[in-house]
Amino acid sequence: MNHLCFYSLLMGKESKMILRWADITKLEQDNNMFLLPDSIKVSTRDASHYFSMLLHSNETFSIMEQLANLAMKQLMQEPGFQEDKSLVAKLKSVKKRRRISILRRDLDAKARSEKFRLAFQLPVTEKLDSDMECTLWAPYNKQHIGGRLYISNNFMCFASKVADLVKVTIPLRDVSVLEKIDNSVSGSLINKAILVTTKSKVNFTFSEFRNRDLVLEKLSDFISMQPIIRRYPALLSMFAGTENVEPSAADRAREAAKQHMWDLNFAEFGRGVSMYRTPETHQLVIRGIPDCYRGEMWLVFSGAVNEMATHPGYYADAVRQSQGHPSAVTEEIEKDLYRSLPEHPAFQSDHGIGALRRVLTAYAWRNPTIGYCQAMNIVASVLLLYVSEEEAFWLLTAICERLLPDYYNTKVVGALIDQGVFQDLVYEHLPALYNKLDVLGLLNMISLSWFLTIFISVMPFSCAVNILDYFFYGGAR
Repeated sequence: MNHLCFYSLLMGKESKMILRWADITKLEQDNNMFLLPDSIKVSTRDASHYFSMLLHSNETFSIMEQLANLAMKQLMQEPGFQEDKSLVAKLKSVKKRRRISILRRDLDAKARSEKFRLAFQLPVTEKLDSDMECTLWAPYNKQHIGGRLYISNNFMCFASKVADLVKVTIPLRDVSVLEKIDNSVSGSLINKAILVTTKSKVNFTFSEFRNRDLVLEKLSDFISMQPIIRRYPALLSMFAGTENVEPSAADRAREAAKQHMWDLNFAEFGRGVSMYRTPETHQLVIRGIPDCYRGEMWLVFSGAVNEMATHPGYYADAVRQSQGHPSAVTEEIEKDLYRSLPEHPAFQSDHGIGALRRVLTAYAWRNPTIGYCQAMNIVASVLLLYVSEEEAFWLLTAICERLLPDYYNTKVVGALIDQGVFQDLVYEHLPALYNKLDVLGLLNMISLSWFLTIFISVMPFSCAVNILDYFFYGGAR
């Protein structure tokens, strides 16, 4: 789990090498070397090592890659490097000769779960149980779309084989009916189908399963374990419609046109968590979400709505427990409250400042490892313009813990890595500018705040919220 080791005994001479995965800076697979076929190059800050003549080079490289990536992720987490206890415990309970296969299986499962969560913006605790090929009946174009159905403890998700053709996320807490069907839908013959009906009376038909009974059994078991969640009425943002500048007639016309296009999209593809996400949705997001739907869509696309729905009353409890406990973190928050959006009317009163204080303090209480990091105040203040306090809290949680998990801590490793990528891109595409800035040492100095504030602090506000639209829709990429 933590080391790469090599041992050799030739003609009575021993040779040993021990490398920590955390010390490895680069792994490369090279199949073109004449003397060392199928070799793997392992680089550290001090040296490079070549391993060759491997019986299963691709499989070996895959395991090495996963272990090195895991070590890097654990290094970036506060308070430092810690081994994965769950994997180690499993390994100790297996016979020695089987440990490598168990390790590979568990690493692969971990990687698949992470990919699954990222693809559908799901909570960090969600683990993929199984996935299988099937088709989804798309009522908007009357076609069966081939793809894969993914099942976890709390969600069933579908993604088409053709990338980004359609994606659907169905929380199992919203499923009211699950049944077999073997008949025609809108005149189209289906085979081995399952009909899923949500509590909002929306139907989804999945078909062409290899083992439909097994899928039904899994889904039924997971649905039966869903907790009863108390429903709270939707909260409106207390700042909705508070603009710094009165919009012009042209701006109002553009906003009305965008709203009309989104209304049509909702009518055709559905609305909420279980909407059909299609290329049309993608194009609408790129053009910008209208203000009246922006908060709702941010919650849906970021997945924050799922965590809020499964933790009713959590925010109120966090606010209550975090109040009246002054600390270094609360002092930092107080310093930054009036620097967030000082020109916006929403934050020129105690009402707005109080809301921002509660969101930031509650999150610092929730996650003392991160506590509070500069730039979180700017991000949270923009969120509060479109959603309620509780919703802003869960959006901030999604940003800090899932979308940009390595940005907001004492090391800001994620932002520094992105700065390195940015520096390479400037060097490649704008060499003249790069050379001028490099001499002055300014590139990293000026760009850190861009990443930490998700460009909110350096873009015109209307552009900045469009960037957030696509950030919540497409993720950190």
